[in-house]
This record gives sequence, structure tokens and C-alpha cells, in this order.
Amino acid sequence: MTQLAKLANNTEDSKLIESILNESTEKNIKCMTLEKGSKRQYNRKSKTDDKAKALVDQMITEQTNEQEQNNEQSDSKSDFELFYEVFSECFTKANEQIQSKTIKERIDGAIIDLYEYRKFADPKLKNKLLTGHVVDLSLCKDDNICIIDFDIDHAGKLSEEEKEKIRQNIINNMLPKNVGLVLTARGGIHAYCNRNGYKLPTNRNEKVIVQDDNLEIDIFAQMYTHKDGELVANRVVLPNSKVRIMEKGVQKKEVLHYKELNDWSNAHHLASLHNILGSWNVDLTAKDDDISNTVSQDCTLEAMPIEIADACIQGLKGLTIHNDTNTLAREISLLPLFMGLNGLEQTKDKEYKEDAYTTVYRNNILTSNANEHWNDRKGRYSSRSNAWILTKIIKFHNKEYYETTLKPLLKKRLQDKYKQKHEIKLETIEKQGIDINDPFIFGNISEKATRGEYKEEVDIATDLTKVIRYYAGESGLVFIIKEYDAQQETNVIRNKTKTNAYEQMHIIRLWDDGKKHITVQDIFEKYSGQYVVEGVRFNSDNPNVFNVFQGFKYEKLEQVDESKIDMFINDLTYGTIAGGNKN
Repeated sequence: MTQLAKLANNTEDSKLIESILNESTEKNIKCMTLEKGSKRQYNRKSKTDDKAKALVDQMITEQTNEQEQNNEQSDSKSDFELFYEVFSECFTKANEQIQSKTIKERIDGAIIDLYEYRKFADPKLKNKLLTGHVVDLSLCKDDNICIIDFDIDHAGKLSEEEKEKIRQNIINNMLPKNVGLVLTARGGIHAYCNRNGYKLPTNRNEKVIVQDDNLEIDIFAQMYTHKDGELVANRVVLPNSKVRIMEKGVQKKEVLHYKELNDWSNAHHLASLHNILGSWNVDLTAKDDDISNTVSQDCTLEAMPIEIADACIQGLKGLTIHNDTNTLAREISLLPLFMGLNGLEQTKDKEYKEDAYTTVYRNNILTSNANEHWNDRKGRYSSRSNAWILTKIIKFHNKEYYETTLKPLLKKRLQDKYKQKHEIKLETIEKQGIDINDPFIFGNISEKATRGEYKEEVDIATDLTKVIRYYAGESGLVFIIKEYDAQQETNVIRNKTKTNAYEQMHIIRLWDDGKKHITVQDIFEKYSGQYVVEGVRFNSDNPNVFNVFQGFKYEKLEQVDESKIDMFINDLTYGTIAGGNKN
């Protein structure tokens, strides 16, 4: 009927073809299949019009061409499949060659010397004292090496014991064993792993995870080597290097060291970045932000709330479970499933975990291998736990349930987490009123900062409540700052523009967080809600309005010395005003 449709525009031709087909049916005339090859004989009525014969010949030719085209496509597909098999095999072998090499072998040829305790290569210092090395990832032979930078205590507030505890938690709870580990100069960790095609936004991905002042995580990788036609350097300091930190353009005298924490140089078959981030519930390629990272303040995994755990158990239903697989996104296997179920013991107790095992076993479809190895794998993986992997399993393999049930719970957790964190911060700030008679003024904040007395943000935020307020004026924000007036030799309240107030706060530096110098302005902006008022009045009972009137300029005495005022009472009042008449 396809050929008839092509000829439908010509009525006469269509009728001729139709008559031939009808006659073939009615008179049981033998018909032959039109096949590729030489033109074959066909039966037709002897008196059929020559034009009809030509049309049938055209049909034979078109069918022949169509069959040839289909055969070519079939051959092409087979060739592609063959090519894909060969390519996959070559890729696997090439990848294995890379994986089997040690870190030392993989960075060979990409190492640059450092001189005079600098962290950055300076050609002018060549032939000076050699003090270390950096690896330039853009010069590496493969683009697979990836470095996770754990910046611990960037604000410099923790003791060495506290930093060591965080380091051990990172190594034990956040990283697998097959990574190369380096202790950085400031006490952080560089973890070397494989990118394995994971698409990072840029070469240097900063603050992937931030846990207040305790931890910031960056990721360095070779995503591109050139920009605007020029080579883009992407350098990381190597172990056995010695550096001196630069501060305000001056190099400190203290020498800090980069050291190997394990057999870093000989590490091979490194862990996958995708798997490491997945264990933290972090996906830098995801467009949604419904799942926050699950790393707690002390760098351990957070316990899964009971309502999310219950939802995960219910969402693991009717799914096919395999014994082993390479990719969680493709199939569910026993290892990630058991890791997730083991983590539920932290949520409640061992009985809750075992009940979850029973429910999941009963409600899902196990392959023969998975069923055979269920018990022995359960014992083998008993020490590995991360309940949050269950959310990934459901996201990949029970999408409708994830969107309708689990995702809203995860978003609520994220909102509650941020809200709780913010409320805790605000509760620790002791909001003070601005008292003109209190000797503490704005300048005292600068003095305390210079002496290094501020260790916590809350201390600065509290001191600011004693000396600063702001409100929305007709032409912009108006700031009220308590200062000392040298001419009057007393404390005064001054109105200032935002520009002037910010300038005063910005020049007071507190500490270096490893990325920038934190100033009083940064703290003010972070907790700005603590300093806002609705306006200014001379005197008001409204606590949200700033009172210009700060009381009369006298001191109330506990005891009165009447001898001090006797001359005024007796001499002036009685003698002069009353004329000596005491009545």
C-alpha cells in the first residue's frame, strides 16, 4: 500500500493498479514476490495497458532500492556495533594502563621546582635555595588525576588536638582507603583520586562543602588546559615541600611542611571522585539542590532522621537487586544497598536495621546470584555504612516515589538544617543596648582585633551591638555609631552614611580564613539583622526605635553630703531669697 500511496495523486494510474490487484485476487492469478536482483517475470492480463506495466515496473524498482537501503543500514549498524566493541576494549585496556600506574609515574614531567620557601613558582628565584615542588595538572599525561583539598580550621581557632581529630574523621569516615594522602602546610589534607570522566564545572572548584570555620573542601582537576589560546596553570604543592606563609606581602619566618600521610607516591588504582562525592550525598553535576551534603561539623556522617529512613524503606519496593554491578545509576547491587541499610542502625538501633533488611528482602526482586550471596555479603559488608546511599538508590530506580514522597522530606531537612544553624548563631549573640555612659566605643573593637582577642564571630557580633545601629533613611541607609569625641572629651553618638560606616568596619581585619582577610564588615553583614532599627526619636518606649536621649548628664548619689550644699540652702535661699525668714 506504500507504493499505491505514492501514486495516489494520479487517479488514472491508481485505477489501473487497483484493477490488476483485484484481478489477481479474483482469478487466483499466480503472483511472485518482488525481490532484489534481476527483473523477474510477473503474471498479468495479456491486455493490460502498457502504462500499467510501466507502473508495476516502477514499483519493483522502488522496492528493490528500499531493500538495498535497509541492507546498507543493517550493515552500517553491525559495523558500528563491531567498532564499539573494539573501542570499548581498547578504552578499558588504556584506562587500566593509567590506573595501574603510581601517582609518581602519572605526574612525571609535570613537576615544577619551588625556591625560597614559596608556594608559587617564581622564575626569578631559580638557582636560589630549592625548597619544594608543585605538580601542574595541566601538564600531566592524563587528565584523570583529581585532588580533593580539605582545608581544616581556616580561621585558625582550633587546637592541634582538635584538628587532628577532624583529620582522622576525614580519613576514616569520608575517604576510601585507595587514595593518596598528603598533609598540607596548614594542617589540612590533599586526597588524590581519579576523576573518571566526572564533569566538574572548572579546574579549581572552591568551597564544594563548607562547615563553618572547621572545614572547607575544594576540588582541583584538569578540565581544560588552555583558555584564550594560552596554557592555564593548575598547580598544587607536593609532599616533602617546605613553605613560609606570606601575609600582607611579608614572608613569615615559620617553616611549614607538606608531608605524605600514606604511601602517596606509590598509590595506584585510585578511588573514583564520583563514588567519594556520592558517599557525601554531593553531586556537582546535579541541577537540583534537594539533597544537602551529609557531613557533620566534626566530619562524620550525620544520622538519617527516622522519617526519612522510614520513607527510604518504603521506597525500596518492587526493584530488581543484583549481586554486583559497576554503576549504581544502572543497577542496584548488594554493596551500596547493604551500606545504606547498615547506616540505619545509627538512626535508631540494631533491631530497626534488621527489620529493614527483612522488609527489603521480602519486597524486592533478587537475581539468583543476589539471592545466593545475600547472607555472606551481608556479613562481609557489615562494617561499611552510609544510610544516605538509600536516597540515591531510590532517586535512580524509583523516580516517581522519589519525587512525590522522598524529595519533599529531603528538602524539609535541608531547610530545617539551615534554620537551626542560623538560630543557634543568633541565640549566642548577647544583644546589648548603646549606652553613652559605657566606656566601650567603636574604637575598642579595633584595639581588641589588633591584639588578637577575637576568636569567635559571636564575640565581635556582640561587641558591635554596643556601638552600632542602622535604619532606612529617606536617601539611603543611616548608621548610628558610638565614638569618642576628643574635643568634648566624652562619648558621642554620630550619624554616618553607609559608605563611611563600611569604610570604618572594612579596615579592621580579624583573621585570614585561607581565602581572604575577614573584616568587621564581614561580621556585620553576616548578622546585620541584629543592628537594624525602625528609626530614631528623641525619646521612645518602642524597643525597635533608637533613643537619642541618653539621660541627664549627672550621677545619682547613693548618699548626700549636705555640707556641700549647705551654703546654697542657708546663705542663698534663706539669706537672700527668703530675706532670713525661715517660715
